[in-house]
Amino acid sequence: MQKTSKFILDLYNILEVIQYYLRQCEDFDTIINWADCCKMFYISDTKKFEDIVMKQYFKTTNIQSFYRQLRIYGFKIKRNSNCQKVFHHIYFAKGQQQNLSKIQKGKSLTDQIQGEMYNVNQTMKENKELKQQLNLMIQFQKRLVKQFEIHQTIQKAIIDKMMKLSNLLCNERIHQTILSEKKIENFVNLIDGFQPELLVRIIRFLLKRIDPKTPINEIQYSPTPFPFNAQI
Repeated sequence: MQKTSKFILDLYNILEVIQYYLRQCEDFDTIINWADCCKMFYISDTKKFEDIVMKQYFKTTNIQSFYRQLRIYGFKIKRNSNCQKVFHHIYFAKGQQQNLSKIQKGKSLTDQIQGEMYNVNQTMKENKELKQQLNLMIQFQKRLVKQFEIHQTIQKAIIDKMMKLSNLLCNERIHQTILSEKKIENFVNLIDGFQPELLVRIIRFLLKRIDPKTPINEIQYSPTPFPFNAQI
């Protein structure tokens, strides 16, 4: 950001602050004041302005030097209905101190306006680029959301299949358990009422069938082939 020159800042402070104290002096009229809705200013008494204001704040008493400085900073000079010189600059107005830095030495008003237009165009160009980047980000975000939805669908399908498979396995275990319980029940019904020594032979026979490593001399086969016919 450009810095406000001392000349412009002093002139603004004189109009905004110092002239208030000058009015308090006895028999002292306003020397410098705002005009035209505070967008211009004029000097009502050039002699007093030179002797009092310029001598203290601008280190000179030559009013023509003051006028020359105003022209260098791009001020336009015209006369009002009282034939007083009125000074105007688009960026010099009451309560608009933030615009003072735009008043630069050696630049005409046209140059400053062109500079401002260039800045505006640059800002618009940057905003356009930012808008394009934002649109790209929005499109990318939409693609991410779409991919996320697809992944959610796939994940749901996998979970459904896993649940079905789990149910099938669970049902198979239940079925196998029922079959095992049925076989045990049939076996119990088969051996119900057998004599103890016959049951021992049956158990030894089953152990041999289950574990072939069992020594043969430890097994005594029943003379009746398995399954045995129980005698009740």
